[in-house]
Amino acid sequence: RDVSFSFPLPDVEEKEVLEMAVTLWKENKGWQKVREETYRLSLFPKTLKPSLPLLILGDPARFPFPATVIREINSVQPFSVVVVARQLSSREANDLLAKVEEGCKALILESSPPLTELLKLSFNSYSAKRAFAPFQHPILRDIEERELSFWRGGKVAKGGYTPPILGTSKPLIFCGAGDVCLLEIKRGKGTIILSEMDILNQINQEPLALFLFVKCVEYLHSLPLNDYPKAGIFARPDSPLTRTFTALGLEAPLIKEADLQDFDIVIATGRSLPSATALKEFFSRGGTLLLLAPSTESEKTLNELLPSPIKSIPYRDEVQLIRAGKEKLTEGIYLDWLFWLERGRSRSIVNRYFEGPIKPLLVTPLTDWRKWCWQGENVKTAGILK
Repeated sequence: RDVSFSFPLPDVEEKEVLEMAVTLWKENKGWQKVREETYRLSLFPKTLKPSLPLLILGDPARFPFPATVIREINSVQPFSVVVVARQLSSREANDLLAKVEEGCKALILESSPPLTELLKLSFNSYSAKRAFAPFQHPILRDIEERELSFWRGGKVAKGGYTPPILGTSKPLIFCGAGDVCLLEIKRGKGTIILSEMDILNQINQEPLALFLFVKCVEYLHSLPLNDYPKAGIFARPDSPLTRTFTALGLEAPLIKEADLQDFDIVIATGRSLPSATALKEFFSRGGTLLLLAPSTESEKTLNELLPSPIKSIPYRDEVQLIRAGKEKLTEGIYLDWLFWLERGRSRSIVNRYFEGPIKPLLVTPLTDWRKWCWQGENVKTAGILK
């Protein structure tokens, strides 16, 4: 039999979580306790708005607080935070990215094909009722994963971007089959928060939509201008390394050994590594080497510089890697991206592994998932039940 009851909720000035314990009884020659249940309720302020003035490109009537409307992207001053609440033309998308590179910060609530193309993203449109946030981020602080599901308007997100996300980007919230529906992009001196969450349509009815919107805006206001270390690629213009970086949307000048003193980071491969003498000088100034695809020759060069030798050993048929722990360098890497076991076949994800006094960031798992994934579904079910 259904039982309903009501009680007033307190007004709060900031988000609070209320725990409610309910005990169910039944009458059977006296009262008998059936079970106890605990519910968690998230309480949000009735009125919530960003602490600083808003610049909005779009219809201000869609927001529950006053804002300054702008008509043209070019009217935005450097270092400002602008909310894009309508689709952009090709010209506007280019203008926005130019402003961001100068130091402007943007929260984009409405996807635009021209902007998606410029950012080299692939968008899938669908209605998602659930979303999840596997990583820690200031925007997601005080947001529980259960609050990212079943919003009042029916859907949580309008779709997502297909991983892997390339360039200087960090996925924050996922939906669907691992698509990204909230994404932070560093570009030049500025930052973009690209959202496919259904914030714009539900900001007046779903408390979490408004809460997430304010968190995004406050985060953008708090950011300083991006300051990057100076990086260079030690490779030929026609090398696979150069072509790979271009395809990934990363920009770095090609450098020679004489240029190392002017750079903070050098990117090289085992086949094109600066000499031990040049690297020793580079490291003495605090330089960082990103070595891709190490070889026997590069191992010898590095061991001339390292206090203890390391070994690079060939490795075959590994189809999965996992993070070795919480490290800033691997934060934002979704484990699904490191699982290269395809339907009916597999691709090797790593060619060599290291031995020696090293700090691991990605390691091979102890489980060989091929023995599981290539079994029939009935065998998997039986295995779980057993």
